[in-house]
Amino acid sequence: MARTHLALCLLLAAPALLGVACANPPDVIHVPFSIPVQVAGGLSGGGGGSLPGAGSELSREIGDQGVDESDVDSVTVSELTLTHDSPSCELLAGCDLSFIESLVLSASASGQPTVELGRLTRPGAVKRADLQPAEVELKAYLGGGDLAFTATLVPATTPLQTVEMTLDAVLRVDIDLF
Repeated sequence: MARTHLALCLLLAAPALLGVACANPPDVIHVPFSIPVQVAGGLSGGGGGSLPGAGSELSREIGDQGVDESDVDSVTVSELTLTHDSPSCELLAGCDLSFIESLVLSASASGQPTVELGRLTRPGAVKRADLQPAEVELKAYLGGGDLAFTATLVPATTPLQTVEMTLDAVLRVDIDLF
């Protein structure tokens, strides 16, 4: 009995003694990304931004966490925030987010329909606004590596100068461990 117990202890301790980690992969990964959004000043109309190649970045992040992409169970958007970066001014269109009529974040990939991930409508005179994420499953968009995110902005009034913003998002990746 003592010999069996000693063997079991050595077997369980061997990876630690050899410097090999036996950590389990996570069951959820949160992957942040940012999309620069720009609206040109003057009479140019709408604006937006895009993040092509997001699928490759997401696949790399999943792999960096020690997770095989085939073990991904679900990919959804958990957070979306639009932040006004510049210009720094007051009382003019484009000095905050009040010039925005709407902003839509969408995802696309070959062989998949374009889907809306979140929408912001008339945020008001604020420098930062949260978008309500849509309940959309993105797992099928990972396969080809050509997943792209696009932000499309429609201004209510056109700013006099170029406005730069950042759309920050967090993807929730659920992992099937068994």
